[in-house]
Amino acid sequence: MSFLDHPAHRAAELVADGYTIIDVREPRELSSGALPDSSNIPLSELPRRISSFPLSAKIAVICQSGARSTQAAQTLVAMGYRNVANLAGGMNAAGARSYVG
Repeated sequence: MSFLDHPAHRAAELVADGYTIIDVREPRELSSGALPDSSNIPLSELPRRISSFPLSAKIAVICQSGARSTQAAQTLVAMGYRNVANLAGGMNAAGARSYVG
């Protein structure tokens, strides 16, 4: 099983389809901006904290450039999650869809 690579600048499409966006950056990185309604679970904490989501949950992951979110997506799939999307290009590609919180 694998995950979907979806352009970060079109994240709203996944949200409209019921996906929860999880930002896997460290909390200190969020001051540069985050997607609306995203939740922060740093990559290092993901395996421990994601258990509150059922395996059938629709989860999209994002980071700054796409590298950590790719790793997060791989981790989620390995844990048995079936509806996983990587927001390719991360916040760098999200552009105007981001905001400073």
